[in-house]
Amino acid sequence: MTPAAHIGEKISDILQRGAGDLGTLSAVASDYADLCRKLNARLEQLREVLDSGDERQALLMAETYPPVIDEAQSLCFPKLKQWQSICLANEIPSAPEIRTNVVQQLNVIYAKGISSSHAIYKEFRTAILERDDDRAFTLARAIEKLNPGDANAKSERERIERKVFNTRIATLSDVLSSGEETTILRALTSVESLGLPERESVSPEALKAREVRRAADARMAAGKVAEFSKQIAAAQCAGEWTRVREMIARVESLVTDHKLTLTPEQTTILSSGRGFFAVQQTAAVKRMQFQDALKAMQAHSEIVESKIQARGAVKTPELHALLADLSRHWQTVEAFTMEVDPEVIQKVSKQVEILRAEIARMQKRRIVAISATVFTAVLVVSLTGWYLLELSHAKEAAAQIRAEISKRHVAAAERLVQVTEAQKLPMYSSSLVSAIEEAHAFQRESAESAKLAEQHLSQFETLVDKEDFPCGPADANSRFNALEKELSALPDEGQTSFKVRMQKCRELFSAWLTKEAEKNCNQLAARLSAYEEKMKPSLEKEQSLSDFRNSLTTALAEAGEWKKAASIANPAFELPPELSGRLETATERLNFLKSGLDACDAAIADMSKAKDLEQFKVALTKLGESELTFLADIAMARVAVPVQPTTDDIIATLLFPDDPTAWAACKNGGEAMELNPKALLPRENDAYDKLLNDPNSDKIFQANIKGTPNRIIYTANKGLSVSSIGDGLNFYSGKIFDPQYDGNAVVFTLRSLSSSRESHIDRELAIEVKDTDIRLSSFSTIYAAMSPRTFILDNGDIVHSVWEMLDRATGADAKSPAYMAYVLQRIDDIIAVRPYAWGLHFSPGAKALLASFKELGGGERVLSGAWMLPEKSKALDKKFGGLFSKPTSFQKEAVFNRALTTATKVIGMEFAGYVGVDGQPVLANRISPPESLFGLNGSIDEHQPARIFEKQADGYKPIGKPIPFTPLLRFAGDRKASLKNALKVSGLDETTAPVPPPMFSGLIPPQSP
Repeated sequence: MTPAAHIGEKISDILQRGAGDLGTLSAVASDYADLCRKLNARLEQLREVLDSGDERQALLMAETYPPVIDEAQSLCFPKLKQWQSICLANEIPSAPEIRTNVVQQLNVIYAKGISSSHAIYKEFRTAILERDDDRAFTLARAIEKLNPGDANAKSERERIERKVFNTRIATLSDVLSSGEETTILRALTSVESLGLPERESVSPEALKAREVRRAADARMAAGKVAEFSKQIAAAQCAGEWTRVREMIARVESLVTDHKLTLTPEQTTILSSGRGFFAVQQTAAVKRMQFQDALKAMQAHSEIVESKIQARGAVKTPELHALLADLSRHWQTVEAFTMEVDPEVIQKVSKQVEILRAEIARMQKRRIVAISATVFTAVLVVSLTGWYLLELSHAKEAAAQIRAEISKRHVAAAERLVQVTEAQKLPMYSSSLVSAIEEAHAFQRESAESAKLAEQHLSQFETLVDKEDFPCGPADANSRFNALEKELSALPDEGQTSFKVRMQKCRELFSAWLTKEAEKNCNQLAARLSAYEEKMKPSLEKEQSLSDFRNSLTTALAEAGEWKKAASIANPAFELPPELSGRLETATERLNFLKSGLDACDAAIADMSKAKDLEQFKVALTKLGESELTFLADIAMARVAVPVQPTTDDIIATLLFPDDPTAWAACKNGGEAMELNPKALLPRENDAYDKLLNDPNSDKIFQANIKGTPNRIIYTANKGLSVSSIGDGLNFYSGKIFDPQYDGNAVVFTLRSLSSSRESHIDRELAIEVKDTDIRLSSFSTIYAAMSPRTFILDNGDIVHSVWEMLDRATGADAKSPAYMAYVLQRIDDIIAVRPYAWGLHFSPGAKALLASFKELGGGERVLSGAWMLPEKSKALDKKFGGLFSKPTSFQKEAVFNRALTTATKVIGMEFAGYVGVDGQPVLANRISPPESLFGLNGSIDEHQPARIFEKQADGYKPIGKPIPFTPLLRFAGDRKASLKNALKVSGLDETTAPVPPPMFSGLIPPQSP
């Protein structure tokens, strides 16, 4: 189904169910309008082709999938007017009207049909011979529509249809096995462009590819939902409730269409947005109703005002009605409890007082007057025949005078005036009096014009005789043309008196212009030579855009002088061909350079007006495509285009510099935003079980025997049991491991020994026992502090992160680097399968600790009990002792960094501008200067996102190495507030906080080591 058909079904469904939610209406209306604009663009192209008379090309363009006729039918659905009415009623911008006149032209062509000798048949046969199946398929479709009676065309179309479809399905089958999503989707689009839904519906390859597209669309939709959620939050903060309504509708549509599950955060944002929209909509409706009530009251107030002005013409019942209606309107307005303009209140109050006073006055008045009016009208009209006759003559004379004035005949008009005055006709007609005045004014005006013309002609004759025109030929020619125009405006009599003098003046002036033209040619040749030898080479050398702009300004000023020199006033004179060619070449080149500079300036302006990185990249690409390749700025822009990052690229490195891929996982939400998963996987459970139930970790006691020699033995569980056997002798028994005599394997065996104050030789252990000091071993102390049994509940739910467990171990009272290495090894085993689910990306300290551990260990595993074998324990302590010298809370670090990541997800980053050629920031037009700017640091070949500018009193200070023409972003919220919140939720302060990620660098003063 094409997008047009899909939107048509959506609108039909809305019309059937009722208007529904305004947000949904806005979203669907926006999508419908976009499709109408796209179709109109195709129709406009078709119109141009049809206007050129190329019907064949128009038909082929119209048959390109999806066919234009089908698209127009889908978008011009039967209930279109009802849909437009709904949009109008809800103040939703309507879609542009489909250009159906082009569709009608196409229908006329289809109805006209074609014969087998038409050019399309010939082109079809050529495509068959050349085995251009795709083109042959398009042509066959067109032929079948234009000549439906051609059975051969139908069978040919079906044959080619099968062939093309099978070829594209085979291609789709090949790319499906590769698993490359982009290639699969491209191949599927190629299949669908054939417009054969019946074949597609039974093709396993097409169905499988659509599953791939559905998954891709779902991912894209999830990304849009995340973006729209941020826009909802931003619009809510800005108070744009209609925008909130539209975005919520889009999110709901995406969730429904793609069966998405919102994250808790997104659910909260939508719920908050719905509440905000409901409140704001109610307030807006109330404001609108208040304005309507206020307008109604003001309209009635105007009626009252007009009635008050009428005074006596208004009767008492009407006054009562006016007062009642005014009071009712005021009560309606007052019920809204909203502020009203004091002037309006004052005006209405005054009108109420006047109405009440007038009603009281009229009630007291007694109507006792009986009026009798007698009108006597006597009209005596005495019209005489002689008066009417004279009046007719006067009117005729006035018309004749005006006719002579319009013909510019001064003398004739004056003669008529004299005749009418002699006959005393003016006394009978004011029109004749006016005509006579116009004739006198015309005579005075003509005399004055002739006098000025005489003066101007004399002045010009003097200049021509002396060949002295200080302002040059162009000004002289303008003056001559003005003089000719002035003389031509004189009455005929005036023009005749100047005719001979003007002809002589014209001949002399033309000769002078010719001499000036020759002189100008020489000057032009000299200027062009100077330009070609000196100015042109310096203009097109390698230089900056700024220097080029200055040079071009100078060159264009010089071109203005060329134009003056080439402006030959004498039309009979032409520039020599060689000089004309040089002038044209130089002018065209300067125009080309000016056009190129204008395009560069427009691209740079678009870069500053860009609202996001995509718009910036489009503008930068335009700048890089400039033909002014000799400019350093263009070269820099060209090499900068391929390295343009996305917003996610920058955020990923700013939050996770050592693992940028972590940002993608965090954006998708789920386990990557937690510090531990809900339950263990089998492999994780195996590693956890080995740590929990290690036989050489829990409740191992250490007996420090003081004797000859002194040494340490280990006992399991509660250690040695002690009992007295009399005569000062003690008897010790229990499971014992003696490292000195039990070899390299840790094995606890049941043994006993005795001692006395006088010292006694124990035969079994061959030591002299004087006294014993039995206590819990250091590693068992660490194990007890770590308390791994509290890590998981009995139902399998994980309640603590591994970083809490590691914090407990490193914070234990006892120290055993050898045992800590074993603990670290087991924790690494636990998180190995899904490190993001365990929050490893949130704890750079833990990641660094694990990396150092692996590097020092060299791939060698720490075996259980190695910490009780003297030689191995000593070697392990020496190897790993430095790792645990500075205890750090990995849990707090993870909570801290997760809070910063959450803030970034909710707030995001915005395009703020770009780095100029001078290495300084060029801020986007719409933003105020932020305290920090982020972008690419380094060089074109080696760079990394970083905080690269810091705002100071005198501008921005670069922190790294900004790269020209790379974008700048800003944190869309308050970095300090986000950092402060992260410190609060993690229980840290500025003195104990870990080094924040680059996104929040520069906010915590560096701590002394």
